[in-house]
Amino acid sequence: MSESAPNRHYTQQVFDAVLAEICEADQVDAAIIANQEGFLIAAATTVSTAETLAAMVAYLSHAVQRVQSQLELAPIDEVTIRDSDQRLLVYRSVAVSEHEQVLLVLLLSSRKAYRRLTNVAMRRIQDAWHLED
Repeated sequence: MSESAPNRHYTQQVFDAVLAEICEADQVDAAIIANQEGFLIAAATTVSTAETLAAMVAYLSHAVQRVQSQLELAPIDEVTIRDSDQRLLVYRSVAVSEHEQVLLVLLLSSRKAYRRLTNVAMRRIQDAWHLED
């Protein structure tokens, strides 16, 4: 993790609380915060192991970076993947400093509206991250 990464117990508690609140929302099976290499920062999950989800995030992050580069796209804010059972994986990039991003990933069990939920979580993650500045 970089030098600006949060390292205080209080900040970790904030991350854990944010993710726990997300998972308490109806139909949210997992929520994780990971860095772009897939290293887990915080997790709350009722399904797959957090480490498995973080590894998949790293793979997805690499794919997103390749797509962005090869198609000459602006930075990608969000990726969603829906399976045939209507489960949804939501990948959101969260800017925590001028040159650093972390990833917020949710696994939802249905077509639940998620954008407001992720926007609030992203702001809380950014606020907690900046407690260390």
